[in-house]
Amino acid sequence: MKFWRPEELKKFINLIPDDQVIFKTFYALAFFTGMRCGEMSALQWKDIDRILMEIDVRKSATYLNKEFIVTLPKTKNSIRRISINRKLFSLLDYWREKQEDLFKKLNILHSDESYIFQYKDTPSSKDIFSRKIKYSVKTTIDVYGHLYPNKQKEMTDKLDDLF
Repeated sequence: MKFWRPEELKKFINLIPDDQVIFKTFYALAFFTGMRCGEMSALQWKDIDRILMEIDVRKSATYLNKEFIVTLPKTKNSIRRISINRKLFSLLDYWREKQEDLFKKLNILHSDESYIFQYKDTPSSKDIFSRKIKYSVKTTIDVYGHLYPNKQKEMTDKLDDLF
């Protein structure tokens, strides 16, 4: 099993071109929250509590026969709230601005119901994110998921300096 150290994540994120904010946001969110790809694919802007800086994880998504399907997470314990640090929150906000601009150009309605990692008229497949890199995002999630439980709010604030 390979472990990513925080400085490795920082180097990796810095390799992603600035015009691909969606990928920077996706990988940073995976690293800092330990969310599964399906959970991240199902996230909508309404799932972020902007006051408490927490993400409400209550669903998962996948494509089945080319249809986007949203379901409950794998287990009851998968339903949770995850604290995020200020820099990750800012990165999400920055991506939201870019997404709103993109949706305007594509003549797509943008709202709190929009999927966070959507960049076209249909929700994104998690495959686009795993194909972007040679190794698996699932590895990052599996390796680091247990390190940042939502009870450790102070830890998330300390992680602000990582990127």
